Amino acid sequence: AIKLLFLGAVAWWVWHALRSSAEQLDRSDWQSDPKWLALAGGLYLAGLLPAGLFWHRVLFSLGQRPRWSASLRAYYIGHLGKYAPGKAWVIVLRSGLLAQQGVRAIPAVVSVFIETLTMMAVGAALAAASVAILLPNRTGVVVGSICLMFVAGAPTLPPILNRLLRI
Repeated sequence: AIKLLFLGAVAWWVWHALRSSAEQLDRSDWQSDPKWLALAGGLYLAGLLPAGLFWHRVLFSLGQRPRWSASLRAYYIGHLGKYAPGKAWVIVLRSGLLAQQGVRAIPAVVSVFIETLTMMAVGAALAAASVAILLPNRTGVVVGSICLMFVAGAPTLPPILNRLLRI
């Protein structure tokens, strides 16, 4: 019942976001082409695939053994939780969907944090490199991006992660 309640709440928030976006599009001159939308959707899913496979690998390193197809399903569906207030729905959706595969809740939650913080650290590193190359006079932005990379990435390092898990 709780899972259905969560699923219903996420579906409502996604529907609300889509309806609001559709209303905004109706007020503009923008036109869509289903072929380009399908291509964009496919490229979006393909772009998230490496991170989804990384998350599956993190689950394995935490002793969980879901099928890769179940991990990717939970990973992609979990992204819908980003559109609900609080962002915690990502964790609820992913761990709930993987419970059917015998994945324990605590490792599932920890794996979501590891994957998210790793993605943030990689994004900060790419931002630092891009700004350093494209805007060499923006040293402050580069330094800030490098600092963010370390702040996001540090909790995923095994010695720090193990200490945090004990706490």
